[in-house]
This record gives sequence, C-alpha cells and structure tokens, in this order.
Amino acid sequence: MLSDYSRGLIMDRLGSAVDSIVRDLYSDPMLGHRVTQEADITSRLGQRLEDKLDNTEVGGPGVFDKSIFVQAKLDTNIKRKDLIDACDRMESYAGSQGSHVWVYTAQGVKVISSQEVRKMRGNKLDNLVVRSASGFTGRILDCHAGSQKWGVPPYVDRRRVIQDRLREEHAENAIDINIMKKSKAR
Repeated sequence: MLSDYSRGLIMDRLGSAVDSIVRDLYSDPMLGHRVTQEADITSRLGQRLEDKLDNTEVGGPGVFDKSIFVQAKLDTNIKRKDLIDACDRMESYAGSQGSHVWVYTAQGVKVISSQEVRKMRGNKLDNLVVRSASGFTGRILDCHAGSQKWGVPPYVDRRRVIQDRLREEHAENAIDINIMKKSKAR
C-alpha cells in the first residue's frame, strides 16, 4: 500500500518535473513562428525527465504497471475534431482511462481526459476538468487514470518492449516511468 507521504512525494516530484521542463521548453511565437514545436517538446521531455528523475528516491508502491497514451498539443493549436480523432485512436489501444491530452502552456502542462475532450465546445478548454501534471499523477497512483492494457512488466527488457510497441503502432515517443519500492538493507 502506498502511504500518503509517498503518494504526495511521487506526485510532487513527477508533476513538478514535467511542468518545469515544459515551461523551460515552451516558447511564445515570435513573428508567427515558434522556436520549439510540439514534437520537440515531447521528445525532449522524455529525455529530460529521465535525466532529472533517474534513481530519485520517492518511496514507491511496489510493482506498478500502467500505461497512458497522450496526444500533446500546444495551447495555440487546439482543434476539437483533431483531438477527438486522436482520442479515438488512443482509446483503441489503452481504453478511456489510458487516453489523455496534454496541452503545453507557458505555465506547464494541462491534462485533459479523453472523456473531457468529448465535452469540448469549439476549440476551447473552457468548462472542462483540467488537471495539473501533479494532479494527473495522483489520479494514476489512485488507479483512476492509466491502463494496464499496455503496461510493461517491471522485470523484462523495458526499452526493447517499448521500442517494439512504438514501431508496431507507428508512434514516435514514449516516456517509461518505473517506480519501484526501495529494497530494505539486509
């Protein structure tokens, strides 16, 4: 069982890291052009998370196996129809609990479930339940978000399994977060 302390620590470390990295990479348009595009942020986010969090001790829930599919968008590039199409594709792999949209903003990430995306009116996020990266992490830990349909068991060659799955689904990026309970010294 995950203690409230460990849950809060994981939420804070992961959520703060995601928001910090996105804030750092996000660029306002200059003369109609952005220095950093969605795909750049997404690919750099994975590497920087690994650099920032690898071997970080935060407690842990023992074996924890979840997958989340994410469609990332810049806050200036939100199109309802495109997001619903993306959610349909993601749900075919990970179900509705495993399908989310991350909107990159100057303040960090806004996380929207596929169910909320379907409630959109026009191309705005108004009146939707939007979570922070930390709040979203809490939803995963509490088993309200994420899917076990695509989760990777902890005791396999995780990189190889994920690479094979990405090739199979023609996806470009994956972020694999493996939270393990610290072994007690003997």
